[in-house]
Amino acid sequence: MRILYVEDDESVADFVINELQFENYGVNWYQRGDDGYQAFLNEPDGFDLVLLDWMLPGLSGFDLCRQIRRISSVPIILLTARDFLSDRVSALDNGADDYVSKPFEIAELLARIRALMRRQTTKTAQRDQISIGGLQINRFEYSVHYMNQRIDLSLTEFKLLLYLVDHAGVGVSRDELLDKVWGFEYTGETNVVDVYISYLRRKLNAVQPNALIETIRGVGYRFDEETD
Repeated sequence: MRILYVEDDESVADFVINELQFENYGVNWYQRGDDGYQAFLNEPDGFDLVLLDWMLPGLSGFDLCRQIRRISSVPIILLTARDFLSDRVSALDNGADDYVSKPFEIAELLARIRALMRRQTTKTAQRDQISIGGLQINRFEYSVHYMNQRIDLSLTEFKLLLYLVDHAGVGVSRDELLDKVWGFEYTGETNVVDVYISYLRRKLNAVQPNALIETIRGVGYRFDEETD
């Protein structure tokens, strides 16, 4: 597990980092808020938890929390000597998942980290199981069922369906599908999206006769989550 840790007090940071590493957490430490934000932008999926001091040079921990929350649901804990109720409420309302007042016992901080990660693991497991439009989709097993009947899909068909499902109710362009499913370096046939949509529709319609994938004229395609 990797933690992004932003703390300008070196002595506090050394102590916390040693304890985190003793618990086998990987830690990327920065002293400035803007440096921490740039590190997160460079690897938005590279951190499992963010640990922030409130008062930081460059960009405050409070503002850094708000910036990260706009682009990610990663768990965030704010560490600060500010212990007014209004500060705690403001921190939680602006994206923090937890708030630890300084000075703190390291055992409490570690316990709060474990609690947040347990909740995150539960959320991840729930996201792995999708039920939509009568379909049951398992991201981890790359499987799709309808009324307990398995629908055999190729890997590309599965990735195409998953992208449409993740954007259910929204029109997705052919160019976007080509980029996200096949990759920006794809150099094959330009009508590959339409061909695979037809494959996918045929397999879905064999068990679920109502149209789930709609053609949006002038846009592309949309997964209709409202279809019964």
